[in-house]
Amino acid sequence: MCTLHLIRTSAFADNKLQQCIALLEESDQIVLIDDGVYNVNHNLIDSVSNSISALSEHIQARGLSSNNIKQMSYTDLVKATEKAGKVITWQ
Repeated sequence: MCTLHLIRTSAFADNKLQQCIALLEESDQIVLIDDGVYNVNHNLIDSVSNSISALSEHIQARGLSSNNIKQMSYTDLVKATEKAGKVITWQ
């Protein structure tokens, strides 16, 4: 079963995203939420762009754009949480 990683902080301010990526397994998924959506513009994202999503409402609230990151709704996040074997929140 996959692990769902919720990133709530910006990699421009701390190293939580880097720590998460170091532990990431092939079937895992990352979702950027809260200030974690600032990571859509971080260079670390390029290494995991196929397994990462961001909450669209949080991107819009911060005036960001995300060309290469899949956006998801709250409903999508709930479904991903239900499917995951475990959920880790990085904050």
